[in-house]
Amino acid sequence: MRPHNTFTNSLPDILSHFRITAPQILLFIVTISYISYFTHLSLERWDLMLSSLDYARIDNAIYNTTIGKFMWTNDSGFNYWKQHIAPILLFFSTFYLFSDAYWVIFFVQTFTIGAAAIPLFLIAKHFLKNEYLALLAVIAYLCSGGLQMGNLYDYHMLSHEPLFLFSAFYAMLRKKWGWYSFFVVLLVICKEDSFILASMVALYAALGEKEYKPALYTWLFCGVYAITLFKIGYPYLRQNETYQYYSYYSWLGDTPLEIVKTLVTSPMEIINGRLENVIIFERWKGFIFQNGLILPLLSPLGFIMLLPPSMELFLSLRGHLSGLTHHYPLLVVPIWSLAVIMALSNVLKGLDWASDRLEKVSSALLLKNILFYILSLLIIVYSGAIIYFITFGKVDYTFLSFRIRIEDLERPLQIFFLSIALFFIFTTPRPVATYIGKSVGVRAVFIILVSLICVKLYFVKEYGALPIYSSWAGYLRTVDKKHALKVEKAIKLIPNGAKVITNPGAFAHIHHNTEAYISLPGYRPSIKDKNIDFLLLDMKDAQNLHYHQMRLIHDLLLSRSFGAISAEDGIFVFKKGFQKKIDYQSFIDYFTTSSANGFPYKFATAVGEKIEDTSSPFGSSMRAVQGKTAPGHLVYGPYIRLYRGEYKAIFRIKINTLTGNNIAIMDVAGSEGKTVFTERAISGADFDRADKWKEFELKFKIELPTVDAIELRVKYLGAADLWVDMTRIEMSFDTFSRHFVR
Repeated sequence: MRPHNTFTNSLPDILSHFRITAPQILLFIVTISYISYFTHLSLERWDLMLSSLDYARIDNAIYNTTIGKFMWTNDSGFNYWKQHIAPILLFFSTFYLFSDAYWVIFFVQTFTIGAAAIPLFLIAKHFLKNEYLALLAVIAYLCSGGLQMGNLYDYHMLSHEPLFLFSAFYAMLRKKWGWYSFFVVLLVICKEDSFILASMVALYAALGEKEYKPALYTWLFCGVYAITLFKIGYPYLRQNETYQYYSYYSWLGDTPLEIVKTLVTSPMEIINGRLENVIIFERWKGFIFQNGLILPLLSPLGFIMLLPPSMELFLSLRGHLSGLTHHYPLLVVPIWSLAVIMALSNVLKGLDWASDRLEKVSSALLLKNILFYILSLLIIVYSGAIIYFITFGKVDYTFLSFRIRIEDLERPLQIFFLSIALFFIFTTPRPVATYIGKSVGVRAVFIILVSLICVKLYFVKEYGALPIYSSWAGYLRTVDKKHALKVEKAIKLIPNGAKVITNPGAFAHIHHNTEAYISLPGYRPSIKDKNIDFLLLDMKDAQNLHYHQMRLIHDLLLSRSFGAISAEDGIFVFKKGFQKKIDYQSFIDYFTTSSANGFPYKFATAVGEKIEDTSSPFGSSMRAVQGKTAPGHLVYGPYIRLYRGEYKAIFRIKINTLTGNNIAIMDVAGSEGKTVFTERAISGADFDRADKWKEFELKFKIELPTVDAIELRVKYLGAADLWVDMTRIEMSFDTFSRHFVR
C-alpha cells in the first residue's frame, strides 16, 4: 500500500478549491505590476524633492498626532482637519508610533489604488459573466490617465476611495452585509465628502437590487455623519469660519437649497457656462471621450450614480477640481469605471437577446453570410487603399464615373477598423470562441473594451506615467538627481528638534522634525518671531517662489546672528551663532537667474525650441536653427519688477559657426517691451570659438521709481545656429536691500 503524501495530495485540492483560472493569474500579474511600478515612481518623485505641500502638510499632521499634537500642521499653524476631516489618516499615525518610514504613505496609496482592481474584477465578472471581459475592464481602469495622475501627483486621501467603493459595491451584490457595512464605513471616513459615493452605492442597492433596508441604514449613517461634520465638526475647528469648499460653489447660490434650485431650473445654462472655459472643456472632453461614449447605453440608475461626484468637480470654481488635475480625478474615475461595466452589461444583454431572435428567422444565416463577404471585401479594399496611400501619397482619380479621393488616412482607418470589429462580432474565430465565447454580445463587449483600452492608452500619454510612453515617466528622467542628494545631505546637518525654516521641496523631507516651518505666501515666518535655529534654503527650488521669500533672505543677510555652515549647488544652510559668512551675491544670482528649464517659450511670437543639452549645466537650452527657425525672439522674461538703480544683464550664448553677419540682438526691455533700456547686436566675431558658451554683459540703469515686466531678450536673426541656456540680472547689495526686497 502506497504511503499517503499530505503535501502532494493537498496542493491540487487547494488549487481545485480556489479554481484558479488564466484570467485570475493575469489579474494578479497586472495588479502586482501596477503596484510595484507606481510605488517605485512615487518614491522616486519624493526622492527628487518633487513632493508638493499636499503630501508634506498631510504627513506632518499625521506625524504630529503621534507626539500629542492632534493633526497639527507646522506650515499652516492649524489643525489639518480644519481643511479636510479624514479619520482614515489615523491609520498612518498608528504606524508612525512604531516606525518613521516616510515611504509607507506612498506605498499604501498605490497599493489601495492597484488592489481595487480585485473587487472591480469581481464586479465585472458579476455583470459580464466572463472572466476575460472582467480582466479587460480592470486593465481599462488601470490605464486611466486620471487614475495615474492622481496616484503620482502626491498623497491624498482620495486614493483610498476606489478600493473601499468597489469592495462595498461587490459585497452589496453578494448580499454580504457585514462586509458591506465595514467597507462603507471605511469609504465614508476617507474624506468629508466621501459619503456621497457611499450614498450612490446605497442607491443601487435600493433601486438595482431591491435591498431597501441596507440602503436606508446607509443613507441614515451618511446623513448623520455629514451633519456631524458640517454642523458640529467644521464650525468647531474653524471657529465659525465658513467651510472653504462652500466658496467654490457660491456662484450657484448662498445655501444648499438655493444651489439645488439653480441646478434644477437652469441646468443647460450652467453646463454651457462652464464649458466656455477652454481648460474645463478640453479636460472633460478628453475624460468623457475615454468613458462617456457608453453613456447612452446606461440605465437611468447608472446615469444618476455618476452625477453627484462628477458635478462636484465640474461645477467647482477651483481650477484643480473642475479641470480634473492633481489628485481630483480619483474622485470620478472609480464611479465611471463602474458605469462602463454596467453599460456593457446592457450591451451584452441586448445583443444576446437580438441574436436569439434572429436565429429563429430562416433568412438570418443568409444575411450573416452576405455580411461576412461584404465585410471581408471592405477589409481587403481599405487595407489596400491604406497601403497605397502610405506608399504613393494622396489618391485622386475617376473610375467608371466614380471619383475616388483619399486626402488623409483618418476616414479610411476608421472604416477599416470598424469593418474588422464588425467582422469579429459576426463571425466566430476559433481562439476567440475557445477563450471568450461564441456569444455575439460577448464578442461585441470584447471589441468595445479593447477599443476603450486603446483610447485610454492614447490619452495616458499626457496625464499618465506608463514606461517610456508617458510624460511623467519621461519628466522624472530629466530631474537632477545629484541636486536632490545634496539637499538630503544638507538636511542631515540639522538636528531633530531644532527650529528650522525651509522651502517646500525640502520641507517634505524634514517635516518629521517637529519644529520645521516653511516659507510660503500668506505664511512667512520671521527669523526673529520664531527664534529660528537653522535656515535651509534651496535656491533652485525657490526659483518660482522668490517673491515670497525675498523678505526672509533680506532679513537673513542683514542679520548678524546667522552664518552659513554649508553652501553647495544653491543649497544654503544657515545656523544661528555661526560666524562664517557668504557673499550676498550668491543668493541674488539664484533669484535672478533664468535657465532654459524656466524660459517661457509658448507665446505666439516665440521661435526656436527647448532641447536637452549636456553641454549646459542646466541640462537644456533654447535652440534656433539656421534655415529652419524663423527670425524672432528666442528668449524673453523673467517679467520681474525692478526699482531705481544700476544693473547688469548677463546672457550666455553659443553658436555653431563664426560668421561675420549679425546672428542675434540682445536687449533689456520693460513695461511689456514698450521701453528698451539697452541693446546689442552680436555676430560670429564676438565669439572666441564656435560651439563654446560665452557670457555677454549689458549694463543698464532704471531711472523711474519702478519698472514692471523686465525682460532679458535674445532676438534671433538667422545667420547661424544659436543656443541660449541662461540669463541673469546682477545688482549691488545697496540696490538689493533698498529696493528689490519690498
